Amino acid sequence: MREYEAWVSEEEEVEGRKERESKEDLLLDSIMLRLRLSEGLHLEGLDEKFGISGVEGRIWEAVQEYVARNLVQVGEGRRIRLADPEGFLLSNTIISDIFASIDRFPDT
Repeated sequence: MREYEAWVSEEEEVEGRKERESKEDLLLDSIMLRLRLSEGLHLEGLDEKFGISGVEGRIWEAVQEYVARNLVQVGEGRRIRLADPEGFLLSNTIISDIFASIDRFPDT
């Protein structure tokens, strides 16, 4: 087992340091995971938490079509969640549109 752990550690080395997830990767992971849970994603504070200016607004704009179609619900603190079951059935599409809205902006 120690040999395996050493091998994994060596594979993670990138130019002499451990590879770290970028703040953008962490944001995208958070969006995907939180929206797949029934409690959803709180938009307030995302800019500050991930250090990416304007991300809350980008996500908000991206989900407006789905809010209008009752596929995404909005709660207190601009908490967004997928409607059950329709929103969950289209979760990949909704999340992809959110990701695309973030990727359109060069400052992320």
